[in-house]
Amino acid sequence: MLPAVWRAFPGAGYDVMLFGDNPGELGGSEYLKVVHGLLRGQPPALDLMRERALQTLLVSLAADRLIASAHDCAEGGVAVTIAESCFEPHGTGCEIDLPSAASDGGVDRLAATLFGESASRAIVSVRPSERAALMQLATTAGVPAQLIGTTGGSRLMIRVAGRPVIDLPVAVAEGVWSSAISRHFKGRAA
Repeated sequence: MLPAVWRAFPGAGYDVMLFGDNPGELGGSEYLKVVHGLLRGQPPALDLMRERALQTLLVSLAADRLIASAHDCAEGGVAVTIAESCFEPHGTGCEIDLPSAASDGGVDRLAATLFGESASRAIVSVRPSERAALMQLATTAGVPAQLIGTTGGSRLMIRVAGRPVIDLPVAVAEGVWSSAISRHFKGRAA
């Protein structure tokens, strides 16, 4: 049986790592659907070998207790994943700086960075003392890994290539997130 690894950040003082690349795939994303009302585009490519490498690495890191939390970057992209990682049980904030997505000229690079739903990515938290070992294991596994920030405080702060794009209290972000379904269906019930 594997040790418990939370999807949320366990508290302050952890390094936040991004596993995987961000090619900036917005096709079929929640972003296009919710923000632009569009259901179109090529969905993110899935490389089964990369996915297997990521999943194998995550299981190994959890078994060896080298990570404190792990959360996939699926529905909503990396910004939503980071926000969800700040929520329950501790409401721990973070300060993140993401590299820009490697999108082509036809895609909004900022939106692609924050909300692209590319496959084979995860956000993990690790004790700073374990980061070097984690980076070496990721390299050996063939999984791209990079330090993107730290946990702590009560704010969700995300920059893209050094440019501030999100800065709000975790409690406000969680309130919006937790009430999204009820707001969506308000007035639609029979």
